[in-house]
Amino acid sequence: MSTTFIRHAESIFNAIEEDIVDCNITIKGISHANKLKGTYDIVICSPLLRCKNTLKYSSIKYNDIYYMHEVREFIEDNCDLLKNEDFKQETKESVKQRISSLFNYIHRHHAHKNICVITHSMYMWHLTKLKGDPLMLDNTESYTIKNNELIF
Repeated sequence: MSTTFIRHAESIFNAIEEDIVDCNITIKGISHANKLKGTYDIVICSPLLRCKNTLKYSSIKYNDIYYMHEVREFIEDNCDLLKNEDFKQETKESVKQRISSLFNYIHRHHAHKNICVITHSMYMWHLTKLKGDPLMLDNTESYTIKNNELIF
């Protein structure tokens, strides 16, 4: 079984760099999200609007969904905040702990399932850096890891 990480569709911040709290996806983002497909046992989604709407406008099929803070964006801009949340720059150690928490959660509860994670670019950069090869994913680009390799 494996976990497929998908970066959210184009957001307002990606398009015009307007730093809006919990920004949405653009019309172009909706169009790109429409092309996402796959069938998964579960989806783990960031609670940020751009991830929720990427999933909403996709053709991804799933049995269960979990909105988890463990896969939210590395907090470094206002657009990385939920509404009514105060800005506090996140540390690299903090995001590493969130990634570790996600891996442990998957191993404990869903190791034998196909999983889709809708997440963010800097989160994925930190995750892939821990795996030894840091990647900057484009909008709606995916990265798949076998569940037994979810370690660092």
